[in-house]
Amino acid sequence: MNATGPVSLPAWFTRPRPVTNWQRCLFQTDLRTALQAMGIRPEEADAWHAKGWLSFGLSESPSLDEVDDPRMRELAVVRDVVRSGLCDAQVERLLGKLPRPCAVDPSRLAFSFRHGWVEAVVGEDPDPDAILDEHLDEWLESCNEERLRALQHRIGVLLAGCPADAAKDEG
Repeated sequence: MNATGPVSLPAWFTRPRPVTNWQRCLFQTDLRTALQAMGIRPEEADAWHAKGWLSFGLSESPSLDEVDDPRMRELAVVRDVVRSGLCDAQVERLLGKLPRPCAVDPSRLAFSFRHGWVEAVVGEDPDPDAILDEHLDEWLESCNEERLRALQHRIGVLLAGCPADAAKDEG
């Protein structure tokens, strides 16, 4: 928030939303095994649950889905904030600003001092062919003669290295 009201988010950010519904997986893992793989001691997880930082305790969740279980995301988020070096009061305040349960993708989650908790918007990778088709003529027209001749030479070298059948397939 600023003096005129809430600051709108840039297009590449969104507010974090927890995953609460998911397709259950046939492959399960024991919670203690998952904790060990994440470098979390069971006592730590119990303490986090007791403080209200985790939405579940060890006794409530004996097994987790091996694939995309939101509780794994929640564990990762809490672990990362707790281990950031902040005191418990700061951790409490930061985690209190996340939606509950804080089962958001930790690889997309970030804290902005301007916007608070944000999640990166994942876009599609650009298609190089589409970019070339859209911009090639404009770019070539902006090149000087020296650059065009260098490109012509490079294309000639590449064409000379192509098998004859490949050149027919492209045309």
